[in-house]
Amino acid sequence: MTLMGVSYFWQLVIKGAVIIIAVLIDKYRTRHHQSA
Repeated sequence: MTLMGVSYFWQLVIKGAVIIIAVLIDKYRTRHHQSA
């Protein structure tokens, strides 16, 4: 990431966003599975 010129702040933002998206997808999949 650093080699691409991405600042440390943006590395944290991207990692945080990936984690949040993964959690939302997991919640959606489990909720959708229960209702199905």
